Amino acid sequence: MSNPNSRQLILGLLRQHGKISGKQLGDAAGISRSAVWKHIGRLKEQGYNIVSTPGGGYKLLSSPDLLLPSELLSELNTRVLGQEVFYYQEISSTQEKAVELAKQGYPEGTLIIAEKQISGKGRLGRNWESRPGSISFSLIFRPNMRPEDILHFPLATGIATARAIQNLTGSYPRLKWPNDILLSARKLGGILTELAAEPDKLHYLVIGIGININTPKSCFSEQLQSTATSLFTEHGQEFSRLGFLQVLLRELEAIHSQYQAYGFTRIREDWKALNTTLGRKVKILDSDKAIQGTAQDINPQGGLVISTASGENLTVTSGDVVDQF
Repeated sequence: MSNPNSRQLILGLLRQHGKISGKQLGDAAGISRSAVWKHIGRLKEQGYNIVSTPGGGYKLLSSPDLLLPSELLSELNTRVLGQEVFYYQEISSTQEKAVELAKQGYPEGTLIIAEKQISGKGRLGRNWESRPGSISFSLIFRPNMRPEDILHFPLATGIATARAIQNLTGSYPRLKWPNDILLSARKLGGILTELAAEPDKLHYLVIGIGININTPKSCFSEQLQSTATSLFTEHGQEFSRLGFLQVLLRELEAIHSQYQAYGFTRIREDWKALNTTLGRKVKILDSDKAIQGTAQDINPQGGLVISTASGENLTVTSGDVVDQF
């Protein structure tokens, strides 16, 4: 039976050596040269450009920009996030799978990622379309926090995502309450939060993130082309999706550790420094009601404080900011 651990060891050795013989690979993995050949074939099927010459051994020329666990873990350097990975070429929804695994008791940091989602989930029951060149994934968290503070997590996740984008591209994204990532005032990605909790105890929290990395403008519908964007559209070049995911997981782990150690106060100020919502007139849709007013602040729980035309201050903890003036 083919052993994925042997394949990962072979891949690691190919990275380390300019050339390495099939015998050396087999000896290191404890398998036959025939088994090595089969693993090399499987790696080629996954998109690895590996060449071989008689008597010259194998050489890795390039790796695919796929979000494969073997590639992700090679330079991830996180303690918790992404150390257990469920990878799919195609799946109905990474969010649905993450919730299923969270209910089964899978640990914090479990990552569910897919190259393509058929029925990706967005906020308020919408679909999140998995476009070519995008990244869609979900993470399981089990934080020590009160259920009423749930908004802390999408806001902190937004900061981590903005930092990863800045690290990769040098551009400065902005954050729209509660979960949108903007670049050039157009939506680059979004965040979805689901949880299971009792009144005083959080059992698990699942964060879903979708970001348009190398998505061509032509992949957006005519209606979305004025409101959505991608890193490729903004910069005119492709970026490594794998590299972005590695940076983002490190940023998420860092801000999660900061939250567990010091709480929301600093994160709140960092979010406000990146936001594009406060100080503007907004209209918020929540279920069947609409609230209009000026966004004044976010409170210690992460709710949006709105000053209405009548002078009343309302705090909104859910809904969608559909207009900003």
